[in-house]
Amino acid sequence: MTNSDVQHLKQQIQDVLVESGKYDELSNFLRSKLYQVGWTDEINRMTQSIVTNEAKPTFSNVIERIEPKAMDIVPEHIKTEILAKIEEFLKDVVPKEYKST
Repeated sequence: MTNSDVQHLKQQIQDVLVESGKYDELSNFLRSKLYQVGWTDEINRMTQSIVTNEAKPTFSNVIERIEPKAMDIVPEHIKTEILAKIEEFLKDVVPKEYKST
C-alpha cells in the first residue's frame, strides 16, 4: 500500500466517522467515561497547579507538561473499551483489500 493509498483511506475513514455521527458518539462516550472515573478532575487540578505555580504560564507550556501525564493516567479499561469500539467501527468501514490477513 502506497503512502497515497494510506492517506486516501484515512480521509475516507474520517469522512465516514463524521458523516455517520460515530465521531461524536465515540467522543461523548470517552468524555463520559473519563469524567466518571475522575480523570477530568485530576487534569483540572494538574492544570491549576501549573498555572498557579508558574510566573508566566503559556497555553503551549501547560499542554506540553500536562499531555504526557494525562495520557498515562487514562485507566486501561477505558483504553480497551474505546479501542474495541473503534475496531468495531473499522470492521464495517475498511475495505477488504486494505485488511491484513
